[in-house]
Amino acid sequence: MCSEISFHFKGGSADEHTLPVDCMINLLEGMRDLMYLTLAQQDGTVFNERFRPSKQIKNRVSVVCKPSESGGYYQTLAFHPCGTQVPLFADEPAEVCQRIKTFLVDLAQNAHENVAQAFPNVKMRIKALESVRKALPAPDSGIYAEVDDEPLVSSKMIHVNCSAMADTARNVIEDYMTVVTGRLIRIDFEQKKLVIQHPVTRKPLDCYYNEEIEAMLLENRRELIQVTGNVVLDDNELPQGISDVVCIQEVDLSPIEFGEIVQDGQRLRFKSPTVFVPVLDDSQQLFVLKDDQLGLDICAYTRGEITEDVKSEIAFLWNEYALASDADLTEGALALKRNLLTLLEASNG
Repeated sequence: MCSEISFHFKGGSADEHTLPVDCMINLLEGMRDLMYLTLAQQDGTVFNERFRPSKQIKNRVSVVCKPSESGGYYQTLAFHPCGTQVPLFADEPAEVCQRIKTFLVDLAQNAHENVAQAFPNVKMRIKALESVRKALPAPDSGIYAEVDDEPLVSSKMIHVNCSAMADTARNVIEDYMTVVTGRLIRIDFEQKKLVIQHPVTRKPLDCYYNEEIEAMLLENRRELIQVTGNVVLDDNELPQGISDVVCIQEVDLSPIEFGEIVQDGQRLRFKSPTVFVPVLDDSQQLFVLKDDQLGLDICAYTRGEITEDVKSEIAFLWNEYALASDADLTEGALALKRNLLTLLEASNG
């Protein structure tokens, strides 16, 4: 049984055989965390808010880097026995490797049931999905990765499906989960508690966090962050407290760059890289993205949501306007069609 997984990075700087340091760090940390989660799931271990791999788990299997191959930017990760802990069975590293490969394939194929079976506990499933998303290049980085050189198992599709599955899993945890953006004003490292100030009410809101995000909190102290949890509202339907926190993330307003859009089997390629810049609305609760040339005016609670909404809207506009007959369009619609055809082209590749 094979105990290796190869990641072939393509696009952007990867085509020049270089890779950003953060991209490699995220791959190694994300796959290591997914390996620990897979071992814990295999043992029947369940956790709620925080997951810390035990010393026994850490001493059973290690993941190591092998030299990159020529002809592209490859990184092979090999799974080996490690430490003095007696393995549960002789082929445990290979078994863990195979489980992770299967998990990645199921994500690429959008196999919801298989992903749910791999991690039946919803909170463990969310953590596993976050580990995968961390391990693979960000969708707007211009770089993507193919697993074991399988074009159908690409980070592009895995990211899209991961986001949808994570959203579904969070809905299962609590139907009333809400995203609140606030300015981080205080961190209590002993209690693992942070306090954010709501931009509208100016009231402090307490939230408890997992240790894994401490580095992000330190980088964003006094900055805006987003907290997803069960929000208790006051009489004016404004937040007065947050419980059952499932996600804390930074507010990323960096430009979103698209090279191509793939929606429902349709592939649209930008003739030159196109950048959209999101901003926050006046309440600082919603991401807003506008583009006069394409008539875009989109808002969403998170960067991931607005990125997907832009893709869906552009695909919709292409089908409704770019592919329509001129005779069926008004003067304004014809202008939009010309803009779409100037920026985009359908691609079969």
